[in-house]
Amino acid sequence: MQRRAAGGCGFGRGCLIIYCRVSCRGESPVRMQSLPIFSVFLRVCCRNSVGFGASCPIVSNIAVAGGVAFVKPRSRIKLYNLSERVTGALMDRMATFAYPGRDVPLPPILVIALPKSGSVYLQRALRRTLQVQVRHVGVAGMSGSTFGHAPLCRFERGNAVSREHLQPRACSLSALARYGLRKAVLHIRDPRAAVVSWTRHMDREMENRGFRAVELACEATMPGAYPDWSFAERLQWQVENMLPQFVRWIEDWLELVEASRDVEFLLTDYSALCDDARGLVMRILEFYEIAYDPDWISMPVVRIGKNNIYTLPDRARPEGSQPSEAFRPGWATAMPAATLQAANALVPPALSNKFGWVHI
Repeated sequence: MQRRAAGGCGFGRGCLIIYCRVSCRGESPVRMQSLPIFSVFLRVCCRNSVGFGASCPIVSNIAVAGGVAFVKPRSRIKLYNLSERVTGALMDRMATFAYPGRDVPLPPILVIALPKSGSVYLQRALRRTLQVQVRHVGVAGMSGSTFGHAPLCRFERGNAVSREHLQPRACSLSALARYGLRKAVLHIRDPRAAVVSWTRHMDREMENRGFRAVELACEATMPGAYPDWSFAERLQWQVENMLPQFVRWIEDWLELVEASRDVEFLLTDYSALCDDARGLVMRILEFYEIAYDPDWISMPVVRIGKNNIYTLPDRARPEGSQPSEAFRPGWATAMPAATLQAANALVPPALSNKFGWVHI
């Protein structure tokens, strides 16, 4: 529930916000952008239950009439700057109460995942189980995804989980080690299955946000006729353009993991998540040497399109089936014959054999 009042506090999405109409003196009041934690800031500065008083030089330039706040022009910039600084500090303090972390210090858990591998579901399960905050550490760099100093500083303190689609770069592992992050999870999926799920995800994205959002997600200049294509035609384009990137991402990360001396990795995949999601969460906790109570485990509800669980496991053959039985996983049945042939040609047999992915 959200309560709003001119000049009063509102509570929404765990964030205190003041809603006020602000203008220069002598002008009609206009609605201004919400100032996070502004009411708390005023109370701290003024030590006044009303929130407005003369003890603060900034607040002394605020007048209130009929529930409408008026700010002098020379004070507006100072007010914004102070509210931004106070917002960050107060939100950090409030997070310790919102995310207790099971009342014990917990190491930061980093999951580096291939897109459409069920990683959103995995992140939610870890967050719910440990009662910790999601702290994303990946940022955009000039030559690809990298880390941000401030996010890493917060993340290294622990009691946090982060899921990132980071590009495989040796410098990323060095950066993790320098910030004391010596463990990470690499979570992958058969890239052919991932590209089918990705294509369906792009369809939902196009329906909800439009074609330009799809172009941004694919990081490519796409054909203008793409929205008018059938699913089979869209899948063909994704196989030709996105699948090679998925394969290269997996191969390059596996090479980095094998050569890594600074960061220890736990290698997991989508099939393990589908087979026993609870067991996979427990494996990750044990990898991070977290002494957990089994009652902590809290798994989100599986909802297609909401947490990236789309098909059955991608492993080569269901348990109990005979070697002579023909088996086509869900992703393969979604592909026309020509598209399937092209997809198979893009995935090296050695990679498929390593993880038990059926090579049709």
